[in-house]
Amino acid sequence: PPKKTPNKLSQLRHVELADECESIKTNTNYVLAGFMTHWRAGSRACSRLNFCEFVFSIFFKSPISTVVQSAAFALSNLARGEQIVAEELLQAGIAPILIKLLTPGNSSIDVVVEVAWVLSYLTSKPSCVPVFVSGGIVDILVHFLGSLAQDTPHNPQAVTPMLRSLG
Repeated sequence: PPKKTPNKLSQLRHVELADECESIKTNTNYVLAGFMTHWRAGSRACSRLNFCEFVFSIFFKSPISTVVQSAAFALSNLARGEQIVAEELLQAGIAPILIKLLTPGNSSIDVVVEVAWVLSYLTSKPSCVPVFVSGGIVDILVHFLGSLAQDTPHNPQAVTPMLRSLG
């Protein structure tokens, strides 16, 4: 067989990695959808707290930004629900994770947008606000908004949930 040149090998590996990332993203969406379906149906095997802990431990630690983005999207759908859901998210430890992901330089803009929506929905519940304020979120959001104001073109998808979080 003919020898493959390093260039061809690297191109092939790049395609394989892209396919693998797309597969992980697709599987992640299926897993999240399954958990949310069972949770909404009231399955005892999949409590909200277990779901949150699962998402936090697996998906928010992923080096693949689309996986983190999908996890944040799933949690934003949950966070905009009832007060009890927001309290369970806080109890599961979401505040420091969101604060870390929103700290400039820690996440892609796509992840920041989804995480900012989670924060927006949580801070719309008065009992959640002190947890985030004491974690330093106000300074982080103000700094981030200042950075976004310097960008051209502006990114309204990130600005809107951040402004909502600030009230």
